[in-house]
Amino acid sequence: MRQRGGRSFGRSGGGSSGGHGSAPRGFRGYRLGPRRTPPRFSCADACWSVTERRINRRNARMTSVFPPLANPPQLLRDAGTVDAIRAHMPRVTLSCLTLGLAGAWLTRDPAAGLAMAAGGQLALGAAGGMAGDLCKAFDRHVTERWFAKRRATDENHVVEQALRKAHLHALRKTLERFDEARRDDRDETRGAQADGFSRRLADFLDAEDTVARRLAFAKAPPNDLDAAVRTAALATLPEGYAKSLAARQAGDGQDDIRDAQRQARRLSEAAALAELRHRLLREGDDFPPLFRSAFTGEGFAQSWFDIFVLDAAATQKAGGAFAEVWQAEQVALIRSILEALSETTARIDARTERIDERTADIASDVDALKSAVAVLRKLAEDEAGKRDIAEGFIHEMATSIAAAPNLDLQAKMQAVRKAVQLYNDEIVGGRERTNLGDLVDRALAHARGLVDKGKSGLARASLRQTAEQLQRDEERRRREAADERLRYVESVTALYDRERDIALAVFDGEAAAAAIVARTEAICEPADAFAAIRKEGVQLLEHGRDRGSVVHLLAAIALWRNATSIAGEAAEVRAALIYLGIALATLGERESGTARLEAAVEAHRAALEECTRERMPLGWAMTQNNLGNALRALGERESETGRLEEAVEAYRAALEEYTRERVPLDWAMTLNNLGNALHALSTRESGTARLEEAVAAYRAALEERSRKRVPLDWATTQNNLAVSLTTLGERESGTGRLEEAVAAYRPALEEFTVADAPHYHTMASENLRRVEALLAERRKG
Repeated sequence: MRQRGGRSFGRSGGGSSGGHGSAPRGFRGYRLGPRRTPPRFSCADACWSVTERRINRRNARMTSVFPPLANPPQLLRDAGTVDAIRAHMPRVTLSCLTLGLAGAWLTRDPAAGLAMAAGGQLALGAAGGMAGDLCKAFDRHVTERWFAKRRATDENHVVEQALRKAHLHALRKTLERFDEARRDDRDETRGAQADGFSRRLADFLDAEDTVARRLAFAKAPPNDLDAAVRTAALATLPEGYAKSLAARQAGDGQDDIRDAQRQARRLSEAAALAELRHRLLREGDDFPPLFRSAFTGEGFAQSWFDIFVLDAAATQKAGGAFAEVWQAEQVALIRSILEALSETTARIDARTERIDERTADIASDVDALKSAVAVLRKLAEDEAGKRDIAEGFIHEMATSIAAAPNLDLQAKMQAVRKAVQLYNDEIVGGRERTNLGDLVDRALAHARGLVDKGKSGLARASLRQTAEQLQRDEERRRREAADERLRYVESVTALYDRERDIALAVFDGEAAAAAIVARTEAICEPADAFAAIRKEGVQLLEHGRDRGSVVHLLAAIALWRNATSIAGEAAEVRAALIYLGIALATLGERESGTARLEAAVEAHRAALEECTRERMPLGWAMTQNNLGNALRALGERESETGRLEEAVEAYRAALEEYTRERVPLDWAMTLNNLGNALHALSTRESGTARLEEAVAAYRAALEERSRKRVPLDWATTQNNLAVSLTTLGERESGTGRLEEAVAAYRPALEEFTVADAPHYHTMASENLRRVEALLAERRKG
């Protein structure tokens, strides 16, 4: 009994890759494998409108920055500046009007078709482009001149000096209003703070007045922070002053000018306050609220900025160096604009010449196109006289064909006849009432009406829109159907899985298999049913084999029997028979009878009929290996050795195809199983020849079944080697074989853990205890 128990695991541990003899690799052995006339002069009007709008917009921007452009002073008129501007304008205006008239001439005949649109667009784009070039040049020179704030000459310092004095004078007026307003404040703390601020501001103004009297005051010495802050504040004053003058001259009708003035005002106020904060306040302090109100004009008649602008304007009006330099800057700006105007006009002249050349080419093409349209239209009307064809369609079709390139007149006439026939057969003679719903019928009727009006593009767009709407509706329905299908599959799966689990819990493998088959039929297409059954069957077989669950093996056997009827192709039938044989053999080894093992042998022999060596050599070898496992298990329960001899023959046949070079792991698996069969035969003999062969087979298998590569398979072969070494040790007088057996068992148990393979852990532990006891006894004796 001890020997049989010890060998029980040795025999069961041999299957792999489809064989039941090696638990961890039990499945590696199997591989499965009406027409409208356009208005005359519409293009010219559009050209002039575009030019006028662009020039007006630029003029508004220029006068906001440079007010004398809106009202030139006497100096500019005397210098002839305005005359120079006016001398250029007729030339520019004439160029634009010429292009506009050319566009109108091109559109005078509606039969011009595509040439009409091309000519109009050409004239319109040219006029607008010239106006844009002129205005862009204005903008560029104004920006470069005015906003760059270059102060490279001493004369600019005169402007800065005058504006700085106006700035300081406005601050002194603001201080006076602040002092007058705070006299009624009875808060002593706040009054003391206001007094201190007022004194510091007065001292600051006295000091800065002295500095501002020097002409070179704006030249800040290096590393002088106070001078740098003063320069930053001063840099905002010219723009604020200029834009304020522009806003006063513009009145209430120029919102964009007033927006620019407000922006410049905010910038000047922020710079002035920043300078005061730097010079007068400590870190963390703030201006007295009443002073800030007086500075911004909140609750007061005038703000600091208003006083500054008025004072600067008064200084300019009084004449002197400031007025002369300020006006000289404006004259320089005018001259730079005139230079830009001259350059732009030259470019306009060159572009006008190129447009004149293209206009002549277009005129020639229009004449040819008009002739072709007339001929084709007459032909289409003749054809239409024989049929009910709409005038709008005739016009659109004839115009399109006339403009087609690379076609002579005869080809175009043939195209007209084909188009008329197609219209009559498909559009007029096509279905307008269908069984596809009102939406489709309405779309077809609407498209027919558009085609008759000469609006084929709209007709196509209308049909495309309806088709896309139907497509979106269909996609939505498909998504909803997919969601509903998913909910159905999940619901049915949950119910049938629970039925399966209940059946397994009450040890009813047949009922568990029936639940799996019912679930597969409910949620799978027939072509996918076998794959689903196979996945479930493999899981049941692995669980039953590795965890010692009999009911899972019973369920696997029942499921694989059903799979043989569900399988459609020969490969599926062969797979079902192989797995059925493995499940039967695995369970048969755990039962006392031989019925399961006999059924396993029959299943494997049936699989060999489906899988011949010539067609599938590796599949045939795998089935031979599995057959050998079943025969070996059956032979161990019989007194005769015939079944065991058949098992050895099956293993050796499998090794003819399972070579080490071709499939090294399968070769090692089959050697392991061959060793199990040889060991079983050795128990029927008194000698040790079979045992030596078995040990040699196991050692050869371990050359490919390494612990790092396949740890569980390695542990299985280690265990089987230990069993054969134990038997050899029992038949020999020494302890060498027994010590080798102990050395093989112990590392095998490190891989056969209770969590991963509890059944094999228990058997290996019992075998180790038995051989250790035997070794201890022999050492004593």
